[in-house]
Amino acid sequence: MKPLSQVLIWYAELTTLFIFYSVFCYFMPDLEIYGWYVEKYGYVMEEDFLDYYTLVLFTVAILTTTLIIWIVALLRQKRSKRMGKNAVPDSTR
Repeated sequence: MKPLSQVLIWYAELTTLFIFYSVFCYFMPDLEIYGWYVEKYGYVMEEDFLDYYTLVLFTVAILTTTLIIWIVALLRQKRSKRMGKNAVPDSTR
């Protein structure tokens, strides 16, 4: 694989991670979750809560991105096996 292809794949993965993290931040607003947490469990410093909140969102975004990339790679591998020996490798297209 050419270095340019590797860089482009890395940027695609990074963009996917950024998109998932942004979507999670949008649908899981930190202040509402913080308010719910304080009501249910009592006061906690907002800094501590946001540290854990950010860590959890990053972890979930990384795991989701990894899962999506794994599924896409699996589907591409199955497709190339189905095409047989006459398949043209992706690197020559």
